[in-house]
Amino acid sequence: MNQELDDLLKQLGVSPNEWQDTPTGERSEPDTIRKQKEMLTKLAGLIQMQIDQDTATVAELQERVNRLKHGGGV
Repeated sequence: MNQELDDLLKQLGVSPNEWQDTPTGERSEPDTIRKQKEMLTKLAGLIQMQIDQDTATVAELQERVNRLKHGGGV
């Protein structure tokens, strides 16, 4: 199977081991990936803000529940 694939690649003008000849080093990051990372970072910030807001709301509501349980006003 591998030999058949190598022969087919050679017929198409592609070196079967070309990927092994690729020089090592840093590759530039595609713009789409960079933009996705930026958007995900912003999304993570928004989610963290929402979590903080919800945590504060839960704490406030828990305080109200405790006051009601012990006869205090809301």
